[in-house]
Parts: sequence; C-alpha cells; structure tokens
Amino acid sequence: MGYQSIGEILTANEAVHEKFLSTVAGLSTEQENFRPAEGRWTIAEIVEHVAIVNHGFLRLISRLLKQAEEEGAGAAKALDIEPLLPPGNGSQQVRVEA
Repeated sequence: MGYQSIGEILTANEAVHEKFLSTVAGLSTEQENFRPAEGRWTIAEIVEHVAIVNHGFLRLISRLLKQAEEEGAGAAKALDIEPLLPPGNGSQQVRVEA
C-alpha cells in the first residue's frame, strides 16, 4: 500500500503514534528507566527521542506546505510514496544508526 496524499501520510503517522503511546502507557518508572546494557537506551530515552523526531517532522511538513502555498502550488496532486516500514505487528528488529 502506498500513500496517495499528505492527509493519508499524516493519518498513518497518527495511527502509529497512538499505537506507540498505548504500548508504553502502562509501564512503571522502573521499566521506563531500565537499561538493558551499557550503551543501550532506556525506554524513556527512546520515547523522548521519538517525540523530538516527531516534532521535527511536523515542523518540516508545516514549513514545506506553507512554502508550497506561498509559491502558488495548486491542489495537492496524487502521491505514490511507499510506507517506510513494512506492515506487521510492530516487532520488527530493525536497527538504524542515527
């Protein structure tokens, strides 16, 4: 499934965000701050990182949409952007270096 509009991208992002929040909502402080090994992130650090990245994503999208409007862009044309992650249960073991 690809995305056909910016609205679809934002809706998909919101769905992932809600799933993410529900996943970490019931954790205890001990669980949030557990460090599995030296140099590994705690859940609290991961959540903070995701929040910072998501905020940056939304700022970037807002700026790009405003710029497009100012440059006289017409109605949004159909997009064909594939999702960044494959569909699944959220348990993919994908490691990415920042």
